[in-house]
Parts: sequence; structure tokens; C-alpha cells
Amino acid sequence: MSKQYEIVVASYKEPMNWLRYLPKEENRAYQLTVSNSADRRDVTAADRTLTIENAGREAGHYLKFIIDNYDNLLPVTVFLQADPWAHCFAHMDDLLEILFGEPNFEHPVCYLGAGYAGGGLPVQKYSLSDHILRLGWGSTPYPSGTPISIGAQFYVKKETILKRPVEHYKGIYTAAFDPDISLGHALEGMWGKVFQH
Repeated sequence: MSKQYEIVVASYKEPMNWLRYLPKEENRAYQLTVSNSADRRDVTAADRTLTIENAGREAGHYLKFIIDNYDNLLPVTVFLQADPWAHCFAHMDDLLEILFGEPNFEHPVCYLGAGYAGGGLPVQKYSLSDHILRLGWGSTPYPSGTPISIGAQFYVKKETILKRPVEHYKGIYTAAFDPDISLGHALEGMWGKVFQH
């Protein structure tokens, strides 16, 4: 079966027994990739397991995946945490549709359970969020306002990712190695801003 989208699960040492309930590889429309920062070898349900440096929480996994796969992305990438259920408990139907159904990826980027929309909250100048976004945007002004959602789980279309150069994502990824920044917490509700163009 041709894979229509990719699910990337950011993991460290969390229990991931839920993966065994997913459809078998030949029966699912997606490629399942586990991005791991603990060199785990017990995720046999995955189509592939990537090992990366432990930096930046889930944001480090997401950005590293984009950087390393920039030229080989499937039409849609879904980014999940190792325990996705705890991070979208109010919108379980969206997650179940992605894992077991036939999802309709209608937005350029969309948090699970929260539709993508323009506007939103402004980023405070000289704030941590402003600093992190500047690592990608440089001196170019980034769009004002951003959609906010908790959980850091979302899908994004390939063409949306490719509207920003790979250097954009590399710049933001450098914050994963700053001991004074919790990149995962800083970007949790800001992914819409990362992909805006």
C-alpha cells in the first residue's frame, strides 16, 4: 500500500504499548516513524526508528525530522508525542481518525482538535518566543499573531513546510541545545508561527 502520510512520534523512554494496537504496516495508509533519544530498540510496530540527540524535548524531534527529511517528505506529516492520548484528551476523535481512519487534512497546519486560523496572540518583542522565532526568521519580520494550542501535536502539509527554507528550521533547532531554553515548552503552542510564511 502506498503511504499517504507519515506519523512521527517523539519519544524518550516512555511506555509505548499503544503502538501494538495500530493496524499492521500493510494495512495502514501512513508510514509510522519513531524518533527516539534513548536509543531504544523495542518499538517493533514502527516502520522505522530514528535515533537523535536528546535535546529540545518533542520540539527537537520535530525540527530534526524536518531538517533531515526536508527533500523526502510525504504529502502530510503528523507529529505526536510518545503518549499522544494525554496530550489531546479533549479531542480523541481527531487522533483516532489519523491512526485508524481516513483523515481529511484540510488545513495547511492544524493542531489536533484545534483548527488552524490566522490572527491569534501577538508575540511579545524580546520574549523567549520572539528570540526562538528570530533564530529562524532572522531580520525578516515574521507574521503577526499565532494560533495557540496546548499539547504540541499537529499535522502539517509538505508544501507548508517547504515554503520556509531548511535553514529556517535549522536556525530554530539551535535553541534545542541552549541550556537556558526549554524549546518544547516554548514552542508548544507556537507551531503555527513556525510554519507561517
